[in-house]
Amino acid sequence: MEETVIRVKRIGAEGTFGDPVDMKADEAVEELLGGSAILDQSQADPPFVLLKVLGDRAGDEKVFGPELNTAELVQRATSALVTSGVRQTIVEGLPVRWVASGADTLNLASAHILQTGAGDMSIREQLRTALDCYLESRAVRIQANIKWTEADMKSRCLIGGKLANFVDRSWAYKKLVPQWYQYREALNELDSKITGVVRRGLAGGRVLCCVGGGSESRCLHPTQATFPHRSRAKAKALYCFSSDLPKAWFKKGSGLNTRRRAAAKWMSKVYSGFKSQGRLASAGDLQSVAQKKFDLSEHAAKKAWQSISAKLKPRLGNIPARMRVSIDEIMKIS
Repeated sequence: MEETVIRVKRIGAEGTFGDPVDMKADEAVEELLGGSAILDQSQADPPFVLLKVLGDRAGDEKVFGPELNTAELVQRATSALVTSGVRQTIVEGLPVRWVASGADTLNLASAHILQTGAGDMSIREQLRTALDCYLESRAVRIQANIKWTEADMKSRCLIGGKLANFVDRSWAYKKLVPQWYQYREALNELDSKITGVVRRGLAGGRVLCCVGGGSESRCLHPTQATFPHRSRAKAKALYCFSSDLPKAWFKKGSGLNTRRRAAAKWMSKVYSGFKSQGRLASAGDLQSVAQKKFDLSEHAAKKAWQSISAKLKPRLGNIPARMRVSIDEIMKIS
């Protein structure tokens, strides 16, 4: 029995591609997943082995990142990803990758599933390109004066079925050899499987959806998001993964109450420190800095201050200029 081979191009040190080379399937898969090679678009036989690897791994939505499992996390993420109606590409200094609904999302999803990184072309896209190359160069084009049903086309390994000639009512098809027809069917099944994983990711907030554009963008709540996105208004939909969001958001102890207590402790330390030097920081300035430092709302920062103000006994009224601590000085304190 002839051993299965896969044709690849190795990637050089400077990102250049070498000449196509046939490799044993297991060796080729290792190099493809390791990012040291790409699938050559011209394959002698369908690369079923690689297709199976991706299919076997496409089942766990956790690869897209941590779950937004609290109302606070959902609010934090959606408000950070869209600010004043504008979709953000950077959140707390970290780049957020947005991809269009459809093939782009499936490609990035497959990269997450295989843990290979998106690169210039995901493995799913490479698998699709191999099929496209076969269809373009080796599939047989035929015309018939009958429009076959889906069942008839499947039994004949045909695809297409578009009206080619309005005069004689002939229909255009492409005839595939059985192996490549099965490969096309398996690729479509894989897309359905990845779509299912993406949808489960959306439900848990591991995948997030933004619709609209310009200054009218909005990040959808996980219960509202769909894939592919459907809207009567045909609003453009883009997706990102929670793995791009700050990891600190998902650590134990990063909840609102914890951050509010940390802010109160910090404001108490800062106020007392300056007071011991005969200087005073205003409550408004302390709250303003704490709001940004501990990712709090204005209301939460005020509540944090109120929890310590009775103990600190801050001065009421205006603070004399010679005693007042500037906000810049407060911001420098860790």
